[in-house]
Amino acid sequence: MKLVLMTFMSITLLTACTTTSKQSSMSLSIPVQETSNPQVVQIASNHNLSSDRGTGFGVYNERVNKTWVTWAGENMNTYVREYDHTTHLWSDSKIVGQIPDTYFSQYTWSEQKRDHHNYPKMIQTNDGKLMVVYSAHNSRLYKSTSPLENSVEGWDATHYQEIKNGDDPIKATYPLINKATNGDIYIFYRYTTGAPTDYRPLEMIKSTDNGLTFSEPVRIIDTHDAMPSNMNEVYNDGFRHEPAHGAIPERFLVGWTMAGGGPINKHNLYHKNAYFAYFYPETDTWTDAAGTDLGSSIDEHEINHCLVVDSGELDSNNKQAIDYYFAASYTDDGKPVLLYADKKGGKKYLNSARWTGSEWAVVNITKGSSLMDIEKIGVNDFIAYHKSGGKIVAYKTTDGAISWSRDHVIDTQIKNLNKVGLIENYHPEVKFLGLQADWKERDTSGKYNTYIIKE
Repeated sequence: MKLVLMTFMSITLLTACTTTSKQSSMSLSIPVQETSNPQVVQIASNHNLSSDRGTGFGVYNERVNKTWVTWAGENMNTYVREYDHTTHLWSDSKIVGQIPDTYFSQYTWSEQKRDHHNYPKMIQTNDGKLMVVYSAHNSRLYKSTSPLENSVEGWDATHYQEIKNGDDPIKATYPLINKATNGDIYIFYRYTTGAPTDYRPLEMIKSTDNGLTFSEPVRIIDTHDAMPSNMNEVYNDGFRHEPAHGAIPERFLVGWTMAGGGPINKHNLYHKNAYFAYFYPETDTWTDAAGTDLGSSIDEHEINHCLVVDSGELDSNNKQAIDYYFAASYTDDGKPVLLYADKKGGKKYLNSARWTGSEWAVVNITKGSSLMDIEKIGVNDFIAYHKSGGKIVAYKTTDGAISWSRDHVIDTQIKNLNKVGLIENYHPEVKFLGLQADWKERDTSGKYNTYIIKE
């Protein structure tokens, strides 16, 4: 769609919700435990099953020399914890968000409290406060903001609030949060239309007042239920901020795949293609990698401008040919590098795609991978991280993703290491957040561990 939305109507958030249990407002003094690996420290023992994606596992602030992390605990409660790198002390763990006992458009309250989609993501607003966002699967969107700057002191579950579209709930899943240089906050999330089940566009809300209020939702990737083979569900993951540099304007790098039912309307049965586009916060508009103006929303007529990899015809023997997870970064001359995983012959492969200026060049990095993130370490230098069992395996490129070589391995020795999140602008003492879970067991009582992993 070429219509550019120049203004947003503000929506005032509801007052803080009532906590649903006495435990929810307590600080829990969970001990910090050393492990057999000196690079790994256990900071909690209550992680729930969660399918975390994207950035937002934590925040490091160099000025105050603190790191804050967030994870989903028992009953999908949102937990935070603070590490002071000057004193080398951890705060207590704190519950700052819950799934409230209310009406949900999908799943009951007890089901939502066990739902692995409902994990939190964190930023620090420009006024110094910490904010986490999380959702109730396909039903509602929440945020919680610390009462103080640069501190979790006094932050508890009385501070969580629902973000609404007027009086209506926002049917959000997989919220990803990021911030522009001027402090404007963007939340991207998949919206569940409900009819048909495999029509789920990407929406956005925006705050210009440090998260006090948010705009009305805007559809930003919407194929209007018109894609061939019902491939109308957006699964995005990459959502990285690229600050203005040289002649390059400020923008966000976004990677995604499309899902759907193929010949039938069935949710998330097939995945097809890898896509990439730029989102520009100055105008709230999109371009493809070549700079083609796509307006305020990418629709079914424009999505092919964003095609990175065509995964081919739908294959019932390889339904999800492209995986859920993406990570993106940029060279100093402003060319994007996108990491994604695909599946061929029953095996998964980690790949990079670099924009040459006229086309995407794809390179296989490794086989049997689970994509974590990409870290920019130089002009054209990047580290690609993937998880293999309990190991974090790093591959390095020094030529802008033309070639990759194995660089180093961190053997965390964590059994059932499920997700590993890179803390952006990290301190070496807390580089990764590691989340344990067993997807075969699928226990949702909150019995797994949370770790920090050092450089």
